[in-house]
Amino acid sequence: MSPDDDAVVTLLCEWAVCCKRSGRHRAMVVAKLLEKRQAEIEAERCGESEVVDEKGSVSSGSLSAATLPVFQDVLLQFLDTQAPTLTEPGNESERVEFSNLVLLFCELIRHDVFSHNIYMCTLISRGDLASDSHLPRPRSPSDEPSDESERKEQEAGSSGKNEDTGLSEPMEIDQNSSANFDEMFSPPMHCESKGSPSPEKPAPEQDSKASCKDKGMDPAFPQLYEQPRHIQYATHFPIPQEESASHECNQRLVVLYGVGKLRDEARHTIKKITKDILKVLNRKSTAETGGEEGQRRKRSKPEAFPTAEDIFSKFQHLSHFDQHQVTSQVSRNVLEQINSFALGMSYHLPLVQHIQFIFDLMEYSLNISGLIDFAIQLLNELSLVEAELLLKSSSLVGSYTTSLCLCIVAVLRRYHSCLILNPEQTAQVFDGLRIVVKSGVNPADCSSAERCILAYLYDLYTSCSHLKNKFGEIFSEFCSKVKNSIYCNIDPSDSNMLWDPVFMMEAIANPSAHNFNHSMVGKILNDSPVNRYSFVCNVLMDVCVDHRDPERVNDIGILCAELTAYCRSLSAEWLGILKALCCSSNNGNCGFNDLLCNVDVSDLSFHDSLATFVAILIARQCLLLEDLVRCVAIPSLLNAACSEQDSEPGARLTCRILLHLFKTPQRNPVPQDGVKSDKSSVGIRSSCDRHLLAASQNSIVVGAVFAVLKAVFMLGDAELRGSGLSHPAGLDDISEGRNVSIETASLDVYAKYVLKTICQQEWVGERCLKSLSEDSSALQDPVLVNIQAQRLLQLICYPHRQLDSDDGDNPQRQRIKRILQNMDQWTMRQSSLELQLMIKQSTNNELYSLLENIAKATYRGVSEIS
Repeated sequence: MSPDDDAVVTLLCEWAVCCKRSGRHRAMVVAKLLEKRQAEIEAERCGESEVVDEKGSVSSGSLSAATLPVFQDVLLQFLDTQAPTLTEPGNESERVEFSNLVLLFCELIRHDVFSHNIYMCTLISRGDLASDSHLPRPRSPSDEPSDESERKEQEAGSSGKNEDTGLSEPMEIDQNSSANFDEMFSPPMHCESKGSPSPEKPAPEQDSKASCKDKGMDPAFPQLYEQPRHIQYATHFPIPQEESASHECNQRLVVLYGVGKLRDEARHTIKKITKDILKVLNRKSTAETGGEEGQRRKRSKPEAFPTAEDIFSKFQHLSHFDQHQVTSQVSRNVLEQINSFALGMSYHLPLVQHIQFIFDLMEYSLNISGLIDFAIQLLNELSLVEAELLLKSSSLVGSYTTSLCLCIVAVLRRYHSCLILNPEQTAQVFDGLRIVVKSGVNPADCSSAERCILAYLYDLYTSCSHLKNKFGEIFSEFCSKVKNSIYCNIDPSDSNMLWDPVFMMEAIANPSAHNFNHSMVGKILNDSPVNRYSFVCNVLMDVCVDHRDPERVNDIGILCAELTAYCRSLSAEWLGILKALCCSSNNGNCGFNDLLCNVDVSDLSFHDSLATFVAILIARQCLLLEDLVRCVAIPSLLNAACSEQDSEPGARLTCRILLHLFKTPQRNPVPQDGVKSDKSSVGIRSSCDRHLLAASQNSIVVGAVFAVLKAVFMLGDAELRGSGLSHPAGLDDISEGRNVSIETASLDVYAKYVLKTICQQEWVGERCLKSLSEDSSALQDPVLVNIQAQRLLQLICYPHRQLDSDDGDNPQRQRIKRILQNMDQWTMRQSSLELQLMIKQSTNNELYSLLENIAKATYRGVSEIS
C-alpha cells in the first residue's frame, strides 16, 4: 500500500465526517470505495505471492479470515488523532460529526474494511480500555426494578416475549381502533428531530435543546463527554447483528462493563426497551376483545401500554450499538409475521403504523443500511401478501399493501442517494414496486399511495441507466404516461361558480372516516366543475376558520390528496384558490370570491394550518412545488415588493407557506425527559409525508429555488437600493428563538427572516452552489443591483455566518481580503463563486483594477502563510 493510499483514506474519512459537507450517502460511498481498493490491493498481493499446487488450488495468506484488513492501521490512526470526540455538551457541530463518525465506521465494519474485533484487541493490548470508576454505562430507559428478583422476573418476561411470534394484528383490522393507534403513534420518530443525532449539518432549530445540554444531559450521548475517545467509540460503534458476530458483541460487553452487576444491568436495559416496543406492537385491536366479557375484563383490569413518546424517551438514551441491536431484533420479528401470513400460516398482519414506527426508530439510530434492507425485504413480500388477502377475501385487499408500500417508498426516497449505490438493490426495488402497482394502473385514476409509488418508479427509471437497459421494453411506454399525468405543469383555475356551502361537509368534518369510496367521489367531482368549486372552498374554509386541531388538518390534507388522485382537475382548483388567497390584492381577478369574502388573509392564526395542508398536497404529488412557486409565490411577493396596495397580507401568507415548504420537513421534536409535547402545534404528523415532501424539494428545478430567493430578497429590500439585507445589521437581530415576535414584525423584517431560514436549509445551499458552480449567471439578474447579488450569494454560501461588512477606504479590496481569509479546503467553492461574481459584474474599465487587487491580496496571503 502506497503513502498516497494513506492520504486518500484519511481525506475520505474527513469528508465523510465533516459537518461542512452533507449527505447520508457519504459513509456508504467511502466504505464501498475502500472495499474496492482493498480488493485490488489483495489481488495484487495474491498475484505476487500465490502458490499454485498441482491441482491448481491457491494458497495465500491474504485470503485468510484472520488477515488484518488493508486499511486497519490507517483507520485506527484516524481514530487516534483526527476523529471527532464528545467534549462539550452544547457543541452541536461536534455532536453531528460524532454521529457521522458512528455512521462511517458502521459501514466500514459492514464492508469488512475495518475489523471491530482487531480494534478491540488493539485497545486492550494498549491499555486504552483499562477499567476505572468512570466507565460508561447505558442509561436505563426506565426506573430499575426495586429488587433483584423483580429484575429477573422482568428479564424472563422479556425473553419470553422476544421468542413470541405474536407481533401482529388481526387481518380484519377494526376501523374503530385506528384512531387509538393514530393517537398512540402521533409523536413521530424522526431522525432530524431536535433530539436526534442526525448525520447532517447542524440545524439552527436545534439550539432550543440548550437547557438539556446545560445540565450535561445529552439524551443521545449520556455520560460520555468526560470519557476517553476510544471508550466513546467502543460504546457506540455498531456491529452487524449476526451469529458470526456474537463473540465480538460479548467481548465488547465484557470490556466495557466487566462480568458483574454492570454487565447484567446493561443487558437488562436492552431487554427492557425491547419488551416495551414489543408490548406496543403486540397490542390487540378491539376486534379481538369484543363481547361483554372482554369489555368487562378490559374495564376492570386496564393494562398500561407505553406510548410512542415513552418508548422514544427511553430509546434515545441507548447507545447507537444498543439501538441497532433493538431495531434489528424487532424488524426481524415483523418480517417473520409478514412471511408467515404470506405463506398462509397465519391470519395476522402487523399494522402499517407499527412498521412505520420501526422505520422511524431505525432511522433515528442511524441504522441506515439495515433500514434499506428491511424495506426491500418487506417490498419483496407484498405481492404474496396481496395474493393471500385475495384468497382470504379480506377487506384489506388493495389497501394494506399499497399503504405499506407508500411507507416503504417514503423511506427509500429519503435514502435514495444511498440506495442507488447498489445497482442490485435498486433493480430489486424497481421490480418490486412495478409488481405492486401493476402496469395496468391508470396514473390519472388511482389512489394517492399508488400515485406516489408511480412517481418514484418514474424517478428511478429516469435516473438509473441500468434500469432503462433492464426494464426498457416493459416500462418505457408506461413511463411516458406517468410523466404526462404526474409531472406535467398545470395552470391555476380562476373559478367563480355557485357555491354550495354544505357540499361534502360531512366528509370534511370527519376526514379520517373510511365510510365512502374515494374513487366514486372522485368521479363525481370530475364530472362537475360546480362541485369541485364548492369542495375546495369548503375545505379551505374549514382549514382557515376551524383550524385549531392539527390532527384534523393532517387528516383533511390526506383526504384531499386521495380525492385529487382520482380527480386530476382538482389540482388546478387547489392552485387557483391558493393564488386567490396569496394574491388577494388583485381585486378578485383570481376567482374564488366566496372564500375571500369569508376568510381574513391578515389573520395570522391560520397560516401554519394552511401551510401544513399545502405541504401534504405537494408531498402526495397533487401539486408540483415549482408550479406553486411560479403561479402563486412569485406573483404575490413581487406585488408586495412593488408596494402594490393591500398586498402585504397575501405576501406574509406566502412567506409562511414558503417557510413550511422549503424548510427540511420536521415536526416538533419528541419531548425530552418529562417535557410534555405541544399537541396544539401544527405540522406534518407522519414521517412518511415528511419524507415525501423532502423528495419534492429535491426534485424542484433549481431555477424555481433562485426565483424564490430573489423574490423574498427583494421583498426584504423593497427599495432596491441595498438597504436592509445589503447591510449586515439587517440580519443580526433575527433569531430562531423569537418566532412569535418575528411573525408580527414588519413585512420587510419578516422577509429577511424567511430568506435567512430558507438559505440555512441544507438542500437549498447544496442545490444552489452546485448550479452556480456550473453556471454562475443565475444571480446576474437585472432586478438585482451588484451589491444585492453579492449579498445574496454570501447568504447562500455562508447562511449561518453573520454578513460581513466591507466598509472602509477600499471596499473592493476589503471584500477580496475577506474572501481569501475565509477560504479553506471546504470553502474553496464558495470563495471561487464570490470572486467569479465580482469579475463578471465588472466593466472593462474596472476589470484590470479588480484583477490587480485579487493578485495583490493573494500574494500577501501566501507571504503571511510562508
